[in-house]
Amino acid sequence: MIYTITTSFRIALTVSSVVALIALYTYKSDDADRSRHLFLIQDLAGGTYTTLLVGTSTIRRIPFNALAECRPFRLRGLNSALLIDVSLYMSAIKPDDQVHTILLYAGENDLSNGKKFYDIQEKFTELLNMLEKKFSRAKIIIIGLKFSTARKAAWPEFRQFNAFAKQWASANSRGNYIDTAWSEEENASAFFEEDGVHLNDRGYRKLLPTITEACKAI
Repeated sequence: MIYTITTSFRIALTVSSVVALIALYTYKSDDADRSRHLFLIQDLAGGTYTTLLVGTSTIRRIPFNALAECRPFRLRGLNSALLIDVSLYMSAIKPDDQVHTILLYAGENDLSNGKKFYDIQEKFTELLNMLEKKFSRAKIIIIGLKFSTARKAAWPEFRQFNAFAKQWASANSRGNYIDTAWSEEENASAFFEEDGVHLNDRGYRKLLPTITEACKAI
């Protein structure tokens, strides 16, 4: 009887997930909204993880095989995500005391779309406060915004954002900050794809050691 109930539940969950996926891909929403809904559907399956990587496509593009030190992990990079998208996803998932590391990358798309740092500072702070409360044992590691070569007009805002993130991490016992100042150096375009926005393989080879070190340090 237990087996029958469990099997029926799994079938029902599978059917509901398929229906939800069909609805998702016929729903006229932006990439971040689609990503968020898809991840929430996947999260119905549960599973244990101790590291959560969340944010924009900078997170989504991290090679899985480069995260051995962070296992078991859940990779939640939302395509074209704004801070509101990341906040909505994080507010929808359940609190989990098993999570001991959160790596966060968010804010670049907001600032690149014309927002000023003071426009998003409150929203970013609210996100950090929510993470602290929901994941009471987790270290929150903020990855500094990379200085995408195609987004130079927003670099002054990136600097303000990174300075704030670094200050928050320094003042918080559960905070940490990964510096990305190397992406602002001369000839840093070699770390980016042709679009000047996304990191290429060389760029991730520059970023990933700091991420794995952060995971090992927990």
